[in-house]
Amino acid sequence: MGKGKMNRFDRGRIIMGAAQIALITSLGLYILCALSYSVILLCTIPVVIGAVAGVAVIGRSGKEVLLKWTLSIPMWLIAATAAVKSQVNVRLVLQLTGYDDMTVGEGLEFMLAILFVGFWSLVFMGAGDWFSCHEKFRARHRIVFIIQAVPINIICVGVIAVLIALNFVLPAYRAGMHYT
Repeated sequence: MGKGKMNRFDRGRIIMGAAQIALITSLGLYILCALSYSVILLCTIPVVIGAVAGVAVIGRSGKEVLLKWTLSIPMWLIAATAAVKSQVNVRLVLQLTGYDDMTVGEGLEFMLAILFVGFWSLVFMGAGDWFSCHEKFRARHRIVFIIQAVPINIICVGVIAVLIALNFVLPAYRAGMHYT
């Protein structure tokens, strides 16, 4: 990126990075909900979500990192709203437990997982910002950009595919219905 000028490739990378951060951190929570019956997964999946978001935020400069993070916020809201409107979270809990609401213990576990995702996302995104701003790591940016372009995009497509599959597989939600 030259002195304040961004080309089309840089703008595309910023938009793609923001979309990656939004998809991984928002829709990843719904997959985490599906895995919430394993304490080990409740502790490790947030670290993975944070690490992927941290790699996705890395850019050529601190300005690029800030643009990715800022643009990811409205994208996050759109992705989370779409997931909530599909009621996949409620239908998933209904299918796994037989009840249309989480128990208090399940709710606390999931709340801790959400806090872990937020914490680890901030830690790894801060590390990504630090990595982006230090001159000594500039040579490694090409490797990171390849990781952002291929594996992280595959992860994002996988997260979307899992949520679409859950929408087709899970029964329709009707309040008060029990599957015991």
